[in-house]
Amino acid sequence: MAQQTGEDSTSEQAATHWFMAALLGMAAAAIPLYFDMRWIFDVDSPEFNPIVAVPLLLAAVALYYAALGTLGTMRRRRFGSSVLEIEGPGVARLGRPLRGRVRTGTALRPTGDYRLALQCLDTHAFRSSSSEPISRDREFVVWEQVLTVAPEGLDATQGIPFTFELPESVGKDVATQPTPRPKANPHFRFKASVNIPFMRRRVMTNEAPKARRWQIDVSAPMDGADYRAQFAVTVQ
Repeated sequence: MAQQTGEDSTSEQAATHWFMAALLGMAAAAIPLYFDMRWIFDVDSPEFNPIVAVPLLLAAVALYYAALGTLGTMRRRRFGSSVLEIEGPGVARLGRPLRGRVRTGTALRPTGDYRLALQCLDTHAFRSSSSEPISRDREFVVWEQVLTVAPEGLDATQGIPFTFELPESVGKDVATQPTPRPKANPHFRFKASVNIPFMRRRVMTNEAPKARRWQIDVSAPMDGADYRAQFAVTVQ
């Protein structure tokens, strides 16, 4: 028996993007007023101030988040709310199959196959130097399984079926508390973020993650805005 585990996070993501767009937009507008800034871009001018680039950068990032918010809002209005249903108690277990379906709010007419990806994402804290007290959290996909489902003869409102095979384990367990770096051997632990253009960011480390979550990402090419939905999955 399938159990409903929740709706997709499209609305929450769109709201977050709109909030970030508004926040950064207000910051971009406030900085020139606060500093009584003059828009002089001639670096040889005695009145040139390098901070003139900050509001422009903030405005560009605000526009980026506004575009994401617009796309999320359009998807929500066009496709409605999608629902994830998982067979059994609604909780996935490592080493066992995960079966279920994704029901869409409206009938879809994709131009290609549905793509369903079960992902495990780990969060690691990074510092620019070991002496800095403030760290920055970054999230990485550390395990993924992708399925494709042909749309022919499939009514998405009745469910897009899936069966994932979960691994027995995924790396180190989540750390319950931070482990101090040994003073006698500062190279005992390592952590590096690898960013390759046009490819997913990777992490190389032998440390336990700060947090871990699982999600199912569903997408399909459409005329206009593509369909996409993400669902949180509880894995034990």
